[in-house]
Amino acid sequence: FPPGPPSQQHLQHIIHEFSMSQCPELIEEAGCAICGILYPKSVMNNLSDYESFMHLISINSIMVTRKEHCRSSDKITCILGPVLAHGCQHVCPECSVSLHKGEAPLHALANGLWLGKVPSALKNLTLAEKMLAARVCHNHCVVRVASGGMKMHANAIMFANPTHKIYHTLPPPRSEMDDVLAFIFTGPTQPTDTEFKRTPLLVSHKQVAGALEWLQLNHIDYHDIKISYDNLKGYKDNSPPVVVSYHPNHIPDPELGKSLHHNGEEDGVGSGPCPLVVHG
Repeated sequence: FPPGPPSQQHLQHIIHEFSMSQCPELIEEAGCAICGILYPKSVMNNLSDYESFMHLISINSIMVTRKEHCRSSDKITCILGPVLAHGCQHVCPECSVSLHKGEAPLHALANGLWLGKVPSALKNLTLAEKMLAARVCHNHCVVRVASGGMKMHANAIMFANPTHKIYHTLPPPRSEMDDVLAFIFTGPTQPTDTEFKRTPLLVSHKQVAGALEWLQLNHIDYHDIKISYDNLKGYKDNSPPVVVSYHPNHIPDPELGKSLHHNGEEDGVGSGPCPLVVHG
């Protein structure tokens, strides 16, 4: 004692074992078709091997799955067949064990957990557009967008509402958004239209109307809402839904606020939508 240094052969063995454990085939993940949870593909089985068990997760009920509607006159129908995650072709070990026991897995989508494929009407909504389309308002939100002149990044802090607001008319009036959302912009100069387009707080009339119309047709909690196009017109198109509070910032980040390994570069991205980090 103390032990001697490892031999060259031992070091090579350690490096080899570590390299082998990082092979893409071992760490690549995929979603389970039964429960939708991510697992390493190396421990999963092909869905085609479980065709004889599909009756265990075939729940033909509109309370579990629903076909997408395009018109209000469309009849409400369920999706026939097994309840599976869209685009997934593997089965995780936990679901495999349950199926072989003749039981539906606990976290199977067929147990009322199915969401379906995200429609195009709900994709790429900004934070502000999601708030306008939300029927229940749980939080107050303060968003700070910081520009260093070259790069931008955004942070949002959420504060829980003492009493949740439930809307029966969407989007809410423009005056009510000031109660739940604040937008602070910091930087060396006033924000330009180009910078606004990169923030997560722009509201597009077309996007909000499309999202609400889809939800009213396809979401059970939105079937009785009233879509107010007059309220929507109260928001300026392709602009923030609230007044922007600008705070000039010419001082670089203080040294005490920097990491020991900070390389001096600005946080954020130089082009495209700025990243948003949510706290709370």
